This record gives sequence, structure tokens and C-alpha cells, in this order.
Amino acid sequence: MPKTVLTRFAWIAAFVATVALCFWPLLSAGFLFDDFANLPALGEYGPIKDFDALARYLTAGIADPLGRPVAMASFLLDSRDWPAAARPFLRTNIILHAINGLLLLALLRRLGRALDLDNRTAFNAALWGAALWCLHPLWVSTVGYVVQRHAMLASTFVLLGLLAWLSAVAAFREGRAGQGWLWAACVMPACGVLAALSKANGMLLPVLVLAIQWFVVMPRHGVGRAERLATWLLLGVPSLLLVAALLAQIEAEPPGRSWTLAERLMSQPRALADYLWTLLVPRVNSTGIFADGFQASTGWLTPASTLPAALGILALLVAPFLLRHRQPALAAALAFYLAGHLMESTVLPLELYFEHRNYLPAMLLAWALAMSALSPLSRTGHGKAVVFGLGAYLLVLGALTQQRAMLWADTPRQAAVWGLTLPDSPRAQTWAAQHELRAGNLAAAHARLVRTLEQFPHNPMLALNLVNVECAAGGTRPGTLEQAARALARTGLRVDMNHDWLRDRLLAEAASCPGLDKPALFALVDAALEHGSRTPRALARRERIQGLVAVGQGDCPRARQHFSDALRSQPRDSSAYGDTALLASHCGAGFALSFLRDYRTAGRDGFVEKPGMPRLHRAVLDHQGYWTRELDRLETLIARDIPGGQDAREQAD
Repeated sequence: MPKTVLTRFAWIAAFVATVALCFWPLLSAGFLFDDFANLPALGEYGPIKDFDALARYLTAGIADPLGRPVAMASFLLDSRDWPAAARPFLRTNIILHAINGLLLLALLRRLGRALDLDNRTAFNAALWGAALWCLHPLWVSTVGYVVQRHAMLASTFVLLGLLAWLSAVAAFREGRAGQGWLWAACVMPACGVLAALSKANGMLLPVLVLAIQWFVVMPRHGVGRAERLATWLLLGVPSLLLVAALLAQIEAEPPGRSWTLAERLMSQPRALADYLWTLLVPRVNSTGIFADGFQASTGWLTPASTLPAALGILALLVAPFLLRHRQPALAAALAFYLAGHLMESTVLPLELYFEHRNYLPAMLLAWALAMSALSPLSRTGHGKAVVFGLGAYLLVLGALTQQRAMLWADTPRQAAVWGLTLPDSPRAQTWAAQHELRAGNLAAAHARLVRTLEQFPHNPMLALNLVNVECAAGGTRPGTLEQAARALARTGLRVDMNHDWLRDRLLAEAASCPGLDKPALFALVDAALEHGSRTPRALARRERIQGLVAVGQGDCPRARQHFSDALRSQPRDSSAYGDTALLASHCGAGFALSFLRDYRTAGRDGFVEKPGMPRLHRAVLDHQGYWTRELDRLETLIARDIPGGQDAREQAD
């Protein structure tokens, strides 16, 4: 084997080992927030042991309309049931991050060759670019947050799609049109589909390929007829369709958000500017998974950085076209970065700021930096100084990454640090208070929540957690309940935490908390019901919560009516199963059996699941007869508790 090849293998091995070393402390971390919303699907219908269970699981995704089944399938490498240990999931994330680094290295090397660099320079620039990207501490909150496997796996398939396109271009230019079309029209779109089924922003693949094609591949080479046709058909048209689809999603006042679309669009240049600064000058700490402290811009000078940031991003939009021929690597990196934010940083009503959104868009930025740093090597005598500078910067990145990974591995310390450094984040303060509560430091948790509630008086997460802390301390105070009622009235049951907290407290019958007796709890429910919302999901939640109140008051007929109304708004077999079990335990077997039979007679006529994966999931369950069997079993069990056994079914009414 030639010495050059051995040397490159050695550098690649060192690259992988360094990535593993820096991120390895994350293996001691645990699950966080959205992990508990997505990963329990592994055990929602029992262990995944056969094809039917696999079909139920893969169609159970809730993260976006496509359900992200490819990313969900990847979790089966780590567990086939829930609950599960976090370590295998985190290990797979680290391995996937290293794989993405290797794919990026391959991509950057080919882009360097497209810019007519010699093999050695192209490889060196690619290695530096991939290493600088892969070891950046910003990705700790991607690699260490299990559910962000979605973003990582989407990036994997985008990288494969980019490599497929470059293979198509090479085939077209070598006169192998058939192979070119195979790569461009079959392999690349297949990668795009897999990327989109990992996370919806994988649909950006045509736009990202177009950025590379326009700013790197085309400037120095003529484009043949087949390549030009493939560019327009497979990149241009899908990109235009994607932009049109995004524009069709515009809502001037998105429901459930405290800001308007106009305010979001004014805020995003500030977010992008902060992302870029953090990428260039990494911090010891970052916002991590808590981005709610990022405030919306309400005017071009509110805050004052809004207009300068907007002008700066506008300049970055123009810069690639001005730099296209003189500095194509930088032009491509900027275009790729902005294109990578097209979905999550424009009109979709997503939260304003999350650092993991940069994982894919930032992949070319470090390469452009390396290209600029290495370009003088062949013309000046300062090559060693340049390499030393890049090495020092890389060493700083790696050290910061390992330190941040060690922080994530120590969850109590992580919570304390975020509580100290993110005073404007209600989520960070709540997270810190919850850990103080678990450690038995009730006074500190109480003081933190009271202090933060003064700043965010209508935040239900703070108010309800303050109720929890006071319950643990011996009893909640009337003033705290009044504050919780005001927060619930302002946000209502559309907020998942509000609904889940009230549901859990009602099911527990408030017996464990002095001061939060049934009248006080019912008053909180009344406050939440003041917030009106007419979607089927919201109506079902309202009725079901009122049904739980009726159960707590011993009014079984009213409880049955509310549960029936909830099922009319959103007829779900899983909900009927739970409602029936609750009625059986509180109102008697005959009463519950009558309710269940009425629901099964009425069926789901007229109700259609929203399009996308929820509809497919319902079709899978219906095809398998899953809930038919489960409801049959439940009916049989309940009937056994009625005098007369199975024959009592006919008498249940």
C-alpha cells in the first residue's frame, strides 16, 4: 500500500478516535424532555417482537406529519421496549456523529477536487474542515440529546445524497449518461426520501445540492446538456416546489404562540447571527436544550440588534453571488448554511431558537475556513504557522467539547449550571428547581421558582412546579394556587403540561397534598377551562378533564356523559379503553360495560385522522384489529365482575 494512502488512513483513524474521546463522557448522561415524548413509543403496544409490533411502532411517530419512521427504526438498535437505559442510545449517537464526520470528509474532498485542487491539498482541507465541524462543542446538545438522532440521521442521508449527486456529475462529464441518470434520478432522490423520513428538513436536499452545484461545481466547468437537464428537473423544480409548500404554511398568528409570523421573521436574523457567532467563537456554556429565553423581536429596533442582524443576514444572502468566482468555497458554505435554515428559520411556526438546527447547515463553514487558511501554503513560507493556528483552534474546540460532554454526564451539575447561566429561561429554572427538589433542597427550589415567577407571572410550568414544591414541603399556599389559576386561564388545556398535570392530580384525587383539596383542584380545572379552543383535540381534552372532575365528585352519570362527548369529538379506541377502565374502578362493572358497548356501537363514523403518519397509524391498527382484540379482552374482564358472568353483557344497560 502506498505511503500516502497509509498516512491518510492514519489521519482518518486519529480523527475518529478523537471524536470518540471528546464525546465519550456523554455515555453517562440520561434522557431529557422530548426523549420522554418520543421514545416511549418503543413500548406503547408492548415489546417489539414481531412484524405487527414493528408496523405499529414505526407508524406511531408524532414529531412531524411524516412521523420520522427511519429515525424511529434506528432506535431499535438500542432497545425494543420501554423503559430502557440511555447508554445504548447515546453510544449509537456518538457512532453516528463519527460516521457523519467521515461522510463529510469524503464530500469535502470531492468538492476540493471540483475546485481543481491537487489530491493532497483537497484531502488536507477536507480533513481540517471535517475535524473542525465534528469536534465543535455546539454538537454536544445534538449528540447528547437522544431524540436529536432525528437531525443526525437526516444529515447522514443528506450527505449521501450530496455524494450521489457528485457521482452523477462525474458520470455525465465522462460521457456515462446512463450511470449519471441512475445516480441523479434514483440514488439521490432515494437518499432524500430517507432523509425526510428521518426529519422533515431532509426535504431540503435538492436545495442544498443546488447550492453546491451552483457555487462549486459549475463555475469552473462547462455544463453539458444532460447535467443541465438533471439540474433543472431534479434540483430546480423540487426546490421551487418546496418553497411554494413553505409559503402555503404561512399563518399570520400561529396558534399556541406568543408571537406573530412577522415577529418571528424579524427574530430569525438575530438567531442566525447568534448561531454564526457561536460557531466561530464557541462558548464554555451554551443554551443547550433551553432556548425559551430567546425573546421575539417586536419591532425593527426592539431589541436594538434586530435591524443590524437583518441587514447582516441580507448581506450574507447576496455575498455568495459576489464571491462565486473569486472564493467559491466560502460562497458555497454561506449559501449552504442559509439554505439549510430555509425550513426551520423562516415561516414555519416553530420555536424561535435551537442550536441543534445548525448541525447540518454548518457543515461547509469550517471547510471554507480551512480552505482560506491553507491556500497560502503553496505560495508563502508560513505554512507551519497556519497549521499550528488551525491545530490550536481544533484543540480548543475538542477541549470545550469534552468539558461540555462531562457537564451533560452530570445531570445535577448540568441543571445547576443552566440555572445559573440562563436566568431568562423558565425551562432552565424549572429544570434546576426540579433537581433541587429531588435533592431535598426544598427552600432553594421554592426560592428559585418564586423569583422566576416574578419575571414570568403567567408561565404555567413555573406555577405548577411551585405547587409541586409546596406540596412536597407540607402544603400549598392560597396565593400560589391563585397564581397557578391565572396561568392556567391564560394558556388552557392546549398546553400539554397543563393537561397532564391536572389529569394526574385528578387521578390521584389530590390526597397527597395538604391545601390542594378537591375544591381547590376543581377551581384550577375551572380556570383552565376558561381558555377556549375548538379543535377536536382541545374539545376532547376539555370533556375528559371534566369527566375526571365528575368522577372525583362521585357523579358517575355526568362522568359518563363527558367521556362520551370527548369520544364524539375525537373517537379513539385507546381513549375509550382508558375511560372504560376508570369507570369500572369508580362506578362499577355494569356501568363501565354499558359505556364501552355504546362507544363500540357508535364507532368512529365521520372522524378522519389528520393526514400523514397519524392516518397511516390508524390504518395499521385497524388492519391488524389491534384495538378490537384489546377492547374484547377488556369487555370480557369487566363482564366477569358482573353477577352472571359473561351472560351479564346483555344486561349491562
